[in-house]
Amino acid sequence: EPHLALFSPQDDPIYFYKCIGISANFLLLNSGFLALELHPPTASKVESFLVQQGFDVEVIKDLAGRSRFILGQKRV
Repeated sequence: EPHLALFSPQDDPIYFYKCIGISANFLLLNSGFLALELHPPTASKVESFLVQQGFDVEVIKDLAGRSRFILGQKRV
């Protein structure tokens, strides 16, 4: 993986999730879905941010029990 794919250019570990969440809020139709893979330690921050952006979210755990995915649906 390229360095930029693994590390945020800002001092914010969820910087790219924020960029995607803001874009998805404008690009998705009402009730549209957003699915992301998570770095488990950032799951609660990403979840909170997406809720603030108007998504209903569900965090999904991987087989090892770590918060690995987030599914968001844009509220109507």
